[in-house]
Amino acid sequence: MGIDLPPSRGFIATLLPATMAALLYAAAAWIALALAVMPGFAASTFPAAGIALAASLVYGWRVLPGVALAAFLVSALLSGPRPASNLLIPWLVAAVNGLAAAAQAALGARLLLGPGALREGRDWPLREPRDIVAFCLLGALLPCTLSATLTLATMMLGGVMPTATAPTAWWTWWLGDALGVIAATPIALSLIGRPRADWAPRRLSVGLPLLAALILLAEATIQVAQWDRQRRQDLFSRDAQAATLAVLDQLRESRAALAAMQAYLAAPGPQDEAALQRAAAPWLSRWVGPQAVGTAEADASMAPTGAVQAAAGDGRAILVRQVVRQTVPEAGDAVRPGLDLHAVAAAREALAQALQSTDAHATPPLRLL
Repeated sequence: MGIDLPPSRGFIATLLPATMAALLYAAAAWIALALAVMPGFAASTFPAAGIALAASLVYGWRVLPGVALAAFLVSALLSGPRPASNLLIPWLVAAVNGLAAAAQAALGARLLLGPGALREGRDWPLREPRDIVAFCLLGALLPCTLSATLTLATMMLGGVMPTATAPTAWWTWWLGDALGVIAATPIALSLIGRPRADWAPRRLSVGLPLLAALILLAEATIQVAQWDRQRRQDLFSRDAQAATLAVLDQLRESRAALAAMQAYLAAPGPQDEAALQRAAAPWLSRWVGPQAVGTAEADASMAPTGAVQAAAGDGRAILVRQVVRQTVPEAGDAVRPGLDLHAVAAAREALAQALQSTDAHATPPLRLL
């Protein structure tokens, strides 16, 4: 049983095809974009484009407002979070997408049926092989460049689509629309196409196999999306594990360096450079990072007596001078890593005062964290 709507120009006859086209387009578009590898953006197969073309072939211009409205709503609702910097851009993109979807369906019907095709629609039996070639070329491949080009251009101008990803996005969009037209248009025409004598018998021979193919393709899309998510999760887990092992290795080496210094300080005998060399040699021989260990003695001689007493009274520590006595290896170590006093505001002020007055200055008490 087919769906036959009167071709009259009455209000109901105009509103009903547009409403049905809008509902079917929105449902098909929503499902396709929800199943896409990048949900809400571009689907690898977009049957809604085929529904729009089939409706335009049969009912003409009457369905175009419904197609435009449905495409606008689906694009607006699935566009994701809107940037706070410009809330109008997503709505502009959705509006352009709606107009482009309707224009694409109108262009396909015009190329297939000729001038005047959009007034009331025309019979399109699709009997000859040349009709099939024309359908694939003029109904799918050529018109489907319209929606992808206009919408993605708007997205790039609005800063929503990075220029580097635009070619891949355009290809996905165009191919999804073209495949959707080739697969879904014959299915829809087997229900509403004219002449009925040609299209009604094709429901089992054409419509059902294409519908089964679309279902299998949707299932394959879901499976590919799951594989892609699993691949990204495995890649993240592998990188996280590698980073964790690298951090643990560095921590182990740091503990080894501290153990070497502890052995140096606890060893009997003079704490000279030779003893430091012996204690640090095992760590320096295997560590491939920055290699330097040394000793430093706290020297509070530059701190005012009042600051020392205040620090002792309230339990806070003061920043005192660190005098580096020994480092290994010494060769090539003209610049030794350490605390950049200019990075500490209090120390920077004390240094500036010392340079101006040529007198010793100390920082105020600092809390060590």
